Parts: sequence; structure tokens; C-alpha cells
Amino acid sequence: MESLKIVKTEKGEYVCAIKEEVGRPTPGLLSSILPKVILSIPFQKSMRWADVSIRFARPVHWILALFGGEVIPFEAGNIRSGKVSYGHRFMHPDPVVITNFQTYLEKMREGCVVVDPEERKKKIREEMMREATSFSGTILEDEDLLNEVAFLVEYPWLSAEVLSGDFSPFRRRFWSIP
Repeated sequence: MESLKIVKTEKGEYVCAIKEEVGRPTPGLLSSILPKVILSIPFQKSMRWADVSIRFARPVHWILALFGGEVIPFEAGNIRSGKVSYGHRFMHPDPVVITNFQTYLEKMREGCVVVDPEERKKKIREEMMREATSFSGTILEDEDLLNEVAFLVEYPWLSAEVLSGDFSPFRRRFWSIP
């Protein structure tokens, strides 16, 4: 009863309960919250793989989870969090130890992964302009397509995201293409 108080407001008196909750260390909170957040991300299509008990948009092979340089320990399915990540699967497949966010950005760039999606979009847009200019062409802007490509590629410096082509004179004649 001592936690109940009467509080006077403009609209009258109200009985209020006062409850004090002691905070918990952030890593402990994140250990319980992060698996739920990860597994609650909605996808139109999800999949199962190997012997992992969860569904996700793509196979999850590792989880990098740090706070203050220390691993936030948890599991999602049977995948344990840690401080190891990987670069581009073909160009830099070796594991990389991450100690903080700055190290993550540096190691990922060294590993041929551009973390910032806006930077990837900018590079793809530049490549589109370069390619269109080489043919005296124009770009039909499609922001949705650009977003999709930017989230499909890790390292747009490979120049494989932007391709151009034409129809041979032989095919033009049969397809009635001016």
C-alpha cells in the first residue's frame, strides 16, 4: 500500500502506483532481445536450410553481435553470435575478427563488402551513367530496381551490376526494331 499515492491533477485526484525497476546491464538485455528481433523480421518468402531450426530470407551462417567490444552471447536457431564476420564470399572468404564498429567498416571494405547501401547505390548509378554515356544513351530511372540491385550486391566495383547490349542488324530486321 505504501507504493500507492494520490496525485492531484487539473482533472481531479488519481491513485497512482509507484514501481521502481532496477536496470539490467545492456549486454544481458541485448542477449534476450536480439534473437527475438532477428527472428521477427518479416519476409515475403523465407527458407529453411541444413539442420537449422529457423526460417529466414537467406541462409544465415554467422551472427556478429558486439557491445563495447564484447560479444553479446545468444543463439538464433543453432547459430551462435560471435565477433567473427566474413568479406565477399569469392574475393575475401577468410574470417575477420571484429572489435568495434569502425573495425567492422574497415575490415568489410578490405573484404570487398560496402556496408553502406547508399554508397552502393551511388556507385551503381555512376556505372549506369558511364555505360549510357559510352553509347550516347539515356537511363530510364527505376528507383525500385536500383534499390533491389543495391541490396543484392556487396561490392559494386566489380562492374557486373551494369551491363549494356544491342540487337544485331540481323535480329532488328526480323523483330522490326527501328
